[in-house]
Amino acid sequence: MSMSHKLRHVIAALALFVVTPPMTASADIIVGGANVFEVTSSTGFNGSIDWSQLGPAFTVFLVPPTVVSNLGVTAVVSSTTTTVNPPSEGGGTVTVQHPLERRDQNNGWAGNFAPGTPLLWSPDLSFIDVTFSSPVFGAGATMQPNFYGAFAFGVQAYNASNQLLGTVVEDHGNSTSAADGSAPFLGVATLSSVPDISRVRFSVVDSIALGPLALSTVPIPAAPVPGPIVGTGLPGLILASGGLLGWWRRRQKSA
Repeated sequence: MSMSHKLRHVIAALALFVVTPPMTASADIIVGGANVFEVTSSTGFNGSIDWSQLGPAFTVFLVPPTVVSNLGVTAVVSSTTTTVNPPSEGGGTVTVQHPLERRDQNNGWAGNFAPGTPLLWSPDLSFIDVTFSSPVFGAGATMQPNFYGAFAFGVQAYNASNQLLGTVVEDHGNSTSAADGSAPFLGVATLSSVPDISRVRFSVVDSIALGPLALSTVPIPAAPVPGPIVGTGLPGLILASGGLLGWWRRRQKSA
């Protein structure tokens, strides 16, 4: 594949997220990427969602399961599509709940998470939604698609009215079978003084190979991102990445 052809694919992948500007319900600014959790870590976290609570590897969920962080934050996890029928087919909408499945690195998942990492896998779709019972300041996750090679991935944040607050996209993902903890981490957080993120969507957005993905533990900030910080706005959403993964790895080592 030529370099120009690859570039067109990357541009197409980014267009999936940025062609339509986010509809912001207030003056709140959503920022994304690694720096978000790096600067937030000093204010603490509302724990994290560990997928092992959903049972052993290969447990299948046909109905969206409810999960709880280790500090009591509740959420519903889903992989759902909604189709609007044309008038010629009677109109209305059709909602399909696609299955989710538990896997572990090296037990049903041959990827590049750390050995034994509990995962949640969407076998049908390229995204997983986490909908919180009450708004939070942010969320992130380590993710990997169900194919090897380079990939682009993203996180979108929505408020309680299902309005898109912001998006972060990264194109540096590298999916391997190394089982070395190198799967990339990405998250979003709000600058608002009150939590306003009700749902986050973790996605593979690579137009070359859209496919199922798996997520590891989801940390949840307990306070807003200290602001202002460098790199807010759309360029910041795409470029503000690097320290979050480092922070999360340091947190795992110290735990």
